[in-house]
Amino acid sequence: MRLDASSPATARQRQLRQSWQPDAWKYLDLLPPIHYANTFLGRACSRMRLFAAAYTDDPKAPPIPVEDATDLPAGLADAAAAAMARLGSGRMATAALMNSYTVNLSVPGECYLLGRDETYVGESWEIRSIDEIVTTDKGYYLRDLPADPSDHSIKGELLPPDAYIARLWQPHPRWRALADSPARAILEPCEELLWLSRGIRAAAKSRAMTNGILLVPDELTIMQADESDDSENGDPFMDALTRALVAPLTDEGSPSSVVPLALRGPGAILAMIQHLRLDREIDKTSIGRCAELIREIAIGIDLPSEVLLGVADVNHWTAWQIDDSTFKYHVEPVVQREVDGLTAGYFWPTLAAEGFTPAEYRRVVIWYDPTELVTHPDRTEDALKLWDRHAISNEALRGVAGFGDDDEPSGDEIVERIALRLGRLPDNVVEAIVHRIDPSLEIPANTRDPGIGPDGPTPPIPPASPAPTSPDTPGEEKPTQDGPPPADRPEPHAPTSIQPRILLAAGSPRSSMERISIQLAEDDRALRDRLQVAADADMRRALERAGARVRSRTRHNSRVASALDGIPNMTVCATLGRTVTCAAVADVEEEDDSRWDGLREHWRVWVAAVLSRIRGRLARLVAHATADDHSRLEVQQVAHAAMGWEWLAAAMTRHYRQMLYQQQTTPEPVASHERHAPVISAGSSLVPMRLIRAAVAIAGGMGAQETSAGLTGEGAAVNPRELLGGAGTGPDVRGWLAGFDVLPDVWEWQHHTVTTPFLPHAELDGLRVSGPDDDALTNFGSFPPGVLFFPGDHPGCACDLVPIYQAASALAACAKS
Repeated sequence: MRLDASSPATARQRQLRQSWQPDAWKYLDLLPPIHYANTFLGRACSRMRLFAAAYTDDPKAPPIPVEDATDLPAGLADAAAAAMARLGSGRMATAALMNSYTVNLSVPGECYLLGRDETYVGESWEIRSIDEIVTTDKGYYLRDLPADPSDHSIKGELLPPDAYIARLWQPHPRWRALADSPARAILEPCEELLWLSRGIRAAAKSRAMTNGILLVPDELTIMQADESDDSENGDPFMDALTRALVAPLTDEGSPSSVVPLALRGPGAILAMIQHLRLDREIDKTSIGRCAELIREIAIGIDLPSEVLLGVADVNHWTAWQIDDSTFKYHVEPVVQREVDGLTAGYFWPTLAAEGFTPAEYRRVVIWYDPTELVTHPDRTEDALKLWDRHAISNEALRGVAGFGDDDEPSGDEIVERIALRLGRLPDNVVEAIVHRIDPSLEIPANTRDPGIGPDGPTPPIPPASPAPTSPDTPGEEKPTQDGPPPADRPEPHAPTSIQPRILLAAGSPRSSMERISIQLAEDDRALRDRLQVAADADMRRALERAGARVRSRTRHNSRVASALDGIPNMTVCATLGRTVTCAAVADVEEEDDSRWDGLREHWRVWVAAVLSRIRGRLARLVAHATADDHSRLEVQQVAHAAMGWEWLAAAMTRHYRQMLYQQQTTPEPVASHERHAPVISAGSSLVPMRLIRAAVAIAGGMGAQETSAGLTGEGAAVNPRELLGGAGTGPDVRGWLAGFDVLPDVWEWQHHTVTTPFLPHAELDGLRVSGPDDDALTNFGSFPPGVLFFPGDHPGCACDLVPIYQAASALAACAKS
């Protein structure tokens, strides 16, 4: 509301002053929590960048800068920018204005916006408190100091009639003309806290300044080494006692500092020595009440209680959210109220004075940019996991970490790092790396290895033909067909009854069907990798949230609090055990759909995208399929994707209940027929790969959550030799392709690296077999020999047997030939 500085104040304006407002200012000055809270809020609001903005046609969109608005009336954008420049020249001016504005709204609930021409300064705009601008019958006075109590006259400067004065206030919900603020609701706790603080301080001063009275009978004497010492005050006892007590203060080497003072006298007389204390005792109840009052004040102030009480009860995962939620629910409403006040009290009247109509100037407002204030979580760790799983690009990783494209390493740097990291490399790779670093370097060829030079590789030198020998040469024995093998000939790795392992030669060309078959498996693998990262993040958040709740509920128990000192929130429940945990938080094990909100959204988006990509690949694999054929497949895939999520959500909840009371991740259980398989660590993942693999298999047609007979509750196949498959390699896709006589020709083993690779599986990479029961998958190692390798046969395994499709006609032709 703008006030007329040229006319005296009305009686109604004087009635706007309220008796509680001076007390609110007093507690701001005397109580540190109140002062800190208002300083925090004022500084937060002062970091807003104010600018002239215009509304768009979208009612949900925030205003945009006036220079970006193209449909404003002529001259309105320039006038709005000029008005903002008049309000404050530079960020320092607007920061000081917003800081003072915020504190005044938070304490008395109102203030004044004063605009005037000052000598040597020119036009200035500033926020003034209700005590600085005084309303009188003569007009409005401006004062910078409080009035002298002995002088009832107004000391200050009478504002000129052309001064711009606008009252800015937070309306009370009951009486709109009166101001309201959060400080009004905490006046009584502040008053009580001030009384208790002063009482505790007075008691502390009393203890420090009053030594009390010592009552000593006349019959006592002090044993002295020198009895001839004369008393200075006529009382030998008190004179000796005083010297003995004061001597250690002046001389640290005095015997009195280590030797006790000896008093001699009858036993009944010694028992009469008394010390009267004149100080005040500090009541422990008062100290506890002070802590309770500070908590009440923290709740009453329009800020999260963590701002005053610290973030001790907040774990490392959610500590960043305090800044975000503080801005969203506390700082931003204050800023919006302030820019609304500046818009109505200054901005629009200024534009109206420039000749714009209400319909025109109401399209522009003063708005704010919180970029410098709001902080967001460090997502670098999550980005690294997704990048390692090939889910995001290098550019996305650099953007999250705060680096630009100029920081991208060159090709030579990448090659050099790979060489240093891997250490021992194949000879041809070493030669390629060396030639990449120095193309002019020539490596000569030998009888075994090719060379390399500026013009490319050179073939090996053929070995010289051995000189012919006569059968009758002395000392030369002719080998026979049945003779024993040379001593250095290696023993065969596999029994002769087993088929030899046939690997797809590196660089061999693949047919179109082969490429699409491999791409379908790659779609499944990428989906599993991304889902495991998201599931691990949700599981970690759920465990930390449960630990934080238990820690909060048990913080008043000193024994429990000491046991949890230094324990991360994620292992709080495991440290306390199930009994104590459930007693503190009864519903900690109950189902809660909100625990997996992030994973649910990722499943919905990622699975839908993968299924759409799979249908596109199938359209190229079977070109003569109709739209109805693809539509039927889509309906089936959508239904099975929903079943997959239901199974995964239930599995996540079961696994969450297990992880609550485990100190660290444990290896996944191994199937009974593979008990002797090695335990392969899956890194620090909280959610085992088998759960993700099973959920994706259900999404690919393995079966519904409730009716599936092919999966156990732990995500393993009931038939240990049945492949789970996935969205691109499961029963849905295989059955759809079979309807067009497109069947698996062979199955190719694909090894996927985990934290600790399983070398026998790595050696199978590229092996083509007839199926999961092919003898070529036989294990010849030490655990136990004869067992067939199988995808998922050890914890963390991400290998696949990929079906390589071929048309039935082509298969028949191959069989005939």
